[in-house]
Amino acid sequence: MIAIIVATITTVPFLVFIFSYYLIKRTTNNDRKAVRTSADMTTFILILSVTFSFQMGINMNIFWWIIVFMIFLLALFVFLQWKYQQEIILRTVFKRFWRVSFFIFSFLYLFGVVYGIIYRIII
Repeated sequence: MIAIIVATITTVPFLVFIFSYYLIKRTTNNDRKAVRTSADMTTFILILSVTFSFQMGINMNIFWWIIVFMIFLLALFVFLQWKYQQEIILRTVFKRFWRVSFFIFSFLYLFGVVYGIIYRIII
C-alpha cells in the first residue's frame, strides 16, 4: 500500500500540489500562503520525480548531477545576496533557492513527460 502511494506521488507530483493547496487554503483562507507552501512541499517530490523519470526514460542515473546542480544553484544565490545586499540571510537565500528549484524542476518534469509521450509514440 505504501509503495503504491509513493509511486503515485512521484508519478504525478502536481496532485500533491493541488491537494496541499486546497488543504492549506481551507485552513488559512490565504491564497498566497497556500500557493507558496504547496510549492515548497512539492519541490522535493518534483526532484524525485525528475530523477526517476530520467532513470526510467533513458536509463541514466542523474541523482548526483542534480545534487551538484542544486549546490551550485544555492552557491549562486548566496553570492547574489552577498553581492547586492552585503549581508547573507540564510533563510531568505534558501527560500529563493527552493522556489526557483520548484520552477526548474516543474519545467524538467513537464519536459520529461512530453518527451516520454513523444518517444513512445515514435517507437
